[in-house]
Amino acid sequence: MEELRQVLREFAKAQVKYQDYGASDSEPHWKFKAVLASAIEGKNVRVPSDGCAWELYSASMDCSEAAKVLTEIANKAVNLIQNTPMKDINKVREIVLGW
Repeated sequence: MEELRQVLREFAKAQVKYQDYGASDSEPHWKFKAVLASAIEGKNVRVPSDGCAWELYSASMDCSEAAKVLTEIANKAVNLIQNTPMKDINKVREIVLGW
């Protein structure tokens, strides 16, 4: 569970680092939360992969680096969640809901 907490902290740090690209806005945050929820629910997960999909400021600037970092972190989180034993999934849910 600590590894998941670390990945969530990593995402939050990336949001701050790339805030000038819109990463700290509510849209990327909720996109990430939706990705996490889909992984927890065992659904097919579609991680955003570019600035437009993350709803960054891609219309006015190149957000490819920010999008790449957010995507890498989201993929790490999804892999952790998907590899969590079913007996621990409620713990994962609590961590994500509390974040």
